[in-house]
Amino acid sequence: MDKSSGFWAALCSKDHPYSVQLLERDMFYRAGDAVKDLLAGVKPDCLDLEGIADDDTGFQFFYDEVVDILRMWNMTEPKLEQDKIHQLLRTMLVYFSGRQKKIRLEKWSDIRGWLDNLFSSDTCQNWETARKFERQFSKDLNCLVELTGHTDWVNAVAISEDGKRVASGSTDGTVRIWDGEKQEDQLRDRKPMQGDVQVVYSIALLPDGTRAFSGSLDAAIRIWDPEGRKQVGNPLLGHTKSVTSLVTSPDGTRIISGSVDGSIRIWEVGSWKEVQTLPGNKGPVNSVAISRDNKYVVSGHQDGTICTWDSEVGLQVMETKVEVQEVGTQATEAGAQAKESPRGKVDVRVNSATISPDGERIVSGHKDKTIRVWNAKTGEQIGDPLKGHTAMVKTVTISHDGKHVVSGSSDGTVRIWDLEKRIQVCEPLQGHTKSVNSVAISPDGKRIVSGSDDKTIRVWDAEEILV
Repeated sequence: MDKSSGFWAALCSKDHPYSVQLLERDMFYRAGDAVKDLLAGVKPDCLDLEGIADDDTGFQFFYDEVVDILRMWNMTEPKLEQDKIHQLLRTMLVYFSGRQKKIRLEKWSDIRGWLDNLFSSDTCQNWETARKFERQFSKDLNCLVELTGHTDWVNAVAISEDGKRVASGSTDGTVRIWDGEKQEDQLRDRKPMQGDVQVVYSIALLPDGTRAFSGSLDAAIRIWDPEGRKQVGNPLLGHTKSVTSLVTSPDGTRIISGSVDGSIRIWEVGSWKEVQTLPGNKGPVNSVAISRDNKYVVSGHQDGTICTWDSEVGLQVMETKVEVQEVGTQATEAGAQAKESPRGKVDVRVNSATISPDGERIVSGHKDKTIRVWNAKTGEQIGDPLKGHTAMVKTVTISHDGKHVVSGSSDGTVRIWDLEKRIQVCEPLQGHTKSVNSVAISPDGKRIVSGSDDKTIRVWDAEEILV
């Protein structure tokens, strides 16, 4: 339609009394006709589609029409061909990508349900089209942004104490730094930091964000300059197997590392010398944490043991372990049945352990899908395990005010728990399509960051939940 004509020129002017209503109605019919033409196999009018995409109202009408098609297409008779649906989605990706923030998107959980049959397509191109549409044109409950760039599993994420930097480490052998002060749509790293690294299992940041540290498959700890985007100095050597966990002390003077070799080592920031080795006799260390007063180190082990150490003198001050008894051919723990491992016992390995800001409680995540809370001084378990995840709990962390626990699991969800009431406080945060390996909470409690086997990092809005 020629918008240069006298009628349309007058209609588009602000002086026309019904310009808004008439233009919206026109855009409604244009969007609907464009969708119908695409489904009928008519070649799209590129200029018309671009005009619809440029108009917020037209974009919303077109999107709503596509969503209605997705919602209803399995119930229509005769059924629309899958190829036509995929062509419709491809058109959305070509003409409407990058403008999603202008419109109201449907929830990811709904879109995923409507796309289920499209994911069963025989062709890789059609599957990828459905996947891209799902990611770009749906919203997750509380999800602010999905960060992409890693080409393999994201094993670890960390946030600096000042909240200015987010770091991530991946199986792709890179460390990435993201600017935590940017708006969510500006959270993009310029380039990955690469060194002589194989697989990055663990990541940590100094409280002021001036240095990042990565623990790798080759048993080395590397030091990174986030500003200069490069590795600095020599790797810290001492471990003999993979470095699975790293944490920096709140005062920024020490780094604590845990390894598959069973040892826990403490390094001095600046001199980069090892100042303490905590004796390892509990098997592989999966997790380390340090108390807010910098005095106590907590370690979680493959055999289900949790230890507390006095980091100043290098002595163990507490040890506890999940007790598992066998009953017949099944094993029970905390009064509940659980599947037995190949050895005939429940596998209760500690995948993650952390300590509350007041130093009173330890929280641990286990392979048996549970989260446990412990008295940090006596090692006594407090209450029954927290249950809700449907696969192993890979990671746990405690909010800076000590009121909430955030957990990530192989079930692909992030869950939030009230530590005092010992209940899950909201629906699971869903969006990752594979295991969640690491979670971190911003110092102000407004953001949760998660890293996953799906190669992505997600930033979640937790303001209404944690604050």
